[in-house]
Amino acid sequence: MIPYQLVLITTFMLLCHIPAKNSVDKIDRANKNDCRIEFTIDNAGIEVVGVIDSADVQIIRKGNTITFIAGTAYPKTIHTGIAIRDKHLQRSDYFDVAKFPVIQITSNRIDNLGRNKFVGVFDLTLKGITKRISVPFHCTQNATALEYKGTFEINRLDFSLGEESMILNNKVAISVMIRVHS
Repeated sequence: MIPYQLVLITTFMLLCHIPAKNSVDKIDRANKNDCRIEFTIDNAGIEVVGVIDSADVQIIRKGNTITFIAGTAYPKTIHTGIAIRDKHLQRSDYFDVAKFPVIQITSNRIDNLGRNKFVGVFDLTLKGITKRISVPFHCTQNATALEYKGTFEINRLDFSLGEESMILNNKVAISVMIRVHS
């Protein structure tokens, strides 16, 4: 599928999930400056930390209930502190940013666990492969913003990110922070 077609289809799907306007208290949007996606993976016994610098997120709330979350991240903005590694991660054997310029996550269900703690069941689409994942997260509020933080783990081989390796771990830990200004 052509990347722009994927973006159009996803946008249409997101619009279809938005409840009627009179039933929504708040649609929160966060962009590049208010999102941080960090990942860690062990490579030859050394923890490698990387960041995807650009993402857009939409959170729909009805009162204190989160009803929907969708996000798009742009792996072309990946930074690990080593430019040559960043370029390698953009090639076809890893993120293949020429063919798959976006990573998408869309909630199927969000359960409130109490005291600003939640768990969401999401579809994560990476390199055209969609897997269902569970993401625990929490929300805090200060005078100017709501901040959502969550962590989860994926197996990189489930998304064709590289090949089996004796030195590169298959598990990738991902931390997400989203700030929505009041």
